[in-house]
Amino acid sequence: MAMAEQEIAFHYHTYGVSVSDYEAIPSFNSFFKVIASDHTIEGQHFLTGLEAYDHPIYALMFHPEYQMLDFLTREHWNTIKNKETLDIIAHLGRFFYNEVVRIRKLNEDAGGDEATLVK
Repeated sequence: MAMAEQEIAFHYHTYGVSVSDYEAIPSFNSFFKVIASDHTIEGQHFLTGLEAYDHPIYALMFHPEYQMLDFLTREHWNTIKNKETLDIIAHLGRFFYNEVVRIRKLNEDAGGDEATLVK
């Protein structure tokens, strides 16, 4: 819940996808489900996390790793380093590691080898 309750996600992107655009494009919203969203300072609702329904494809439009870094001008980057942010980073790391292990296992079970994996 820390991400929903604290301003800890670092957004530094000029372009993104609004929730209304996502909802208006059937081929997009039938391929991806929204797992996270946020609002700009002006109040525009945009996507920050997507997961494909049937494929191991994920998209994040924020930089969770920035909470680990120390910047000379912290107010510029708005990083918050505390137990919750470090737990989020650890959780994301474990999640993506486990996804790689799961996909490699599926590939092996299907008779594939390293050459059949996208690198």
